[in-house]
Amino acid sequence: MLNYRNLNEIEFEYLCQDIMQQKLGVELHRFAVGRDGGIDLADNVDTKNIIIQVKHYMRSTVA
Repeated sequence: MLNYRNLNEIEFEYLCQDIMQQKLGVELHRFAVGRDGGIDLADNVDTKNIIIQVKHYMRSTVA
């Protein structure tokens, strides 16, 4: 089993981007932290037909 605890939030987001691009067959764009209104990945910067929000709970204080 893989240990994702070693990845920081940005590395985890890149991993999720790679996985979702492969699964969906589309290029996904990343958004800067804090300026995206909660959107981490989207297929199109303008229309945002596909929106993905990534959460890395391993190091968070969220139960």
